[in-house]
Amino acid sequence: TIPIHFHPFDHSLSTAVSDKVGVLESYIDRYYLEDASSEDLEEGALKGMVAALGDKYSGYFTEEEYESVLSGITGSYIGIGVTVTKDENGDIRAYAVTEGSSADKAGVKDDIIQSVDGKSVKGMELTEMTALVKGEDGTKVTLGILRGEKNVQIEVVRNKIKNVSITNQILEGEIGYIKIADFDDESPKQFKTAIDKLDQ
Repeated sequence: TIPIHFHPFDHSLSTAVSDKVGVLESYIDRYYLEDASSEDLEEGALKGMVAALGDKYSGYFTEEEYESVLSGITGSYIGIGVTVTKDENGDIRAYAVTEGSSADKAGVKDDIIQSVDGKSVKGMELTEMTALVKGEDGTKVTLGILRGEKNVQIEVVRNKIKNVSITNQILEGEIGYIKIADFDDESPKQFKTAIDKLDQ
């Protein structure tokens, strides 16, 4: 474990922020047309606090999002087989589709993902979006995607996806090349398999 030491905020700042939060809550309660739960507002405030750091490697996760992150390092997960990233415009894009996965079979390509089951993902963190996509094995999820100028709805079945984090090939001059896309529980085994294959 890594010890993390927090320095308390200046009292006058925390009081000012608390006052502003109270004003915002009253405005939302009075004028917002939809229902807004205290839990959602609190989670949003915590996410905003960490986002204010401006560090793409720092983020606040809800319990569900954290479980989703942990599932990504176990070597397998229930999903559709799409790796996503944020492009220069802040849009969520499918930049890698696992060969043979349900997303591959459904025709997902290098597309901008705009919604998951009708819920817009614009402005979401990647962990929030992927938490929406993951679910129970055999269930369906509908992706609203933008392909060029065309809006398309694609229905994809969730199933067990095994991460292939390491690939290999022989380059010119009998050079063995191993690519490590990410690290998970299966990486050491896959790396050894790659080495053995290249040795042969």
